[in-house]
Amino acid sequence: SVGMRTVVALGSMPTIDGFDSNAIDVVITDIKLPAGEPHGLALERMIKNKRPRVPIILMTAHPELLGNEVALPSAALCKPLEIAELCRAIKVRQIQ
Repeated sequence: SVGMRTVVALGSMPTIDGFDSNAIDVVITDIKLPAGEPHGLALERMIKNKRPRVPIILMTAHPELLGNEVALPSAALCKPLEIAELCRAIKVRQIQ
């Protein structure tokens, strides 16, 4: 509804695989992902190895999961969040 097309991936590995078949401008992921999947911070590192310039926005309802990750290269948003806040984060990350 805000003029963006989404591609949904249900897990870390499908997200990485999606880079081969989709033009991805920004990745939005939760830090806590389903059991058996690499968490969002690991996904971020995998994406940066594959496509270093793709902006990544991390979301979490559990900011304590960030632990010692003081210098995150990505935006980190705390849930719940408003769609306007997410849209602003996307626009800022695309400009950088």
